[in-house]
Amino acid sequence: MPGSPGISIHTDGQPHGSDLFGYEGSCARLLRVLYYLDELTPDRAPFRLIPRTHLSFHADASPYVRYKSHPEEITLVAPAGTAVIVSSMLLHGSHANRDEQPRELVQLGYRPSWAGPIQPVDEWAPGLVEGAPEIAKPYLKPLNTTHAQWVQPHKPEGMRTEAKGINPSRWGD
Repeated sequence: MPGSPGISIHTDGQPHGSDLFGYEGSCARLLRVLYYLDELTPDRAPFRLIPRTHLSFHADASPYVRYKSHPEEITLVAPAGTAVIVSSMLLHGSHANRDEQPRELVQLGYRPSWAGPIQPVDEWAPGLVEGAPEIAKPYLKPLNTTHAQWVQPHKPEGMRTEAKGINPSRWGD
């Protein structure tokens, strides 16, 4: 909204839960898609981020830390219709909206089904899944799905010897 002070630099997930987002932010892997309906200008609440922070294991990249600013942050200005894909562990925020117009966006989240919350969360509102378009229904699975196997033998029967999803070669040279 015009006059909004901006959003502190933060992550979109707290892997152990928090009183801010409860356990909904406790997913081990999460991507956000920010689809900007309005142009991002320097005065219209542009997106800001600290590059590569989603790769850091340093305490300064803790998902429980927030920053007012950072000397290596960058600002993203972009035309309306731009989609930005953000890892939940990337430190990011927005600058203040000094424009007279609002800056609106649609936010979507994606997580693999195995990366569910660490504690139960409220499921979809009654009727939401039933009323959703058929094309969307496969993506509206129960929110508490995790496929977690908390008790595991050290050498279970049938261990795999291949997994294309983790092959370093899939990224090219």
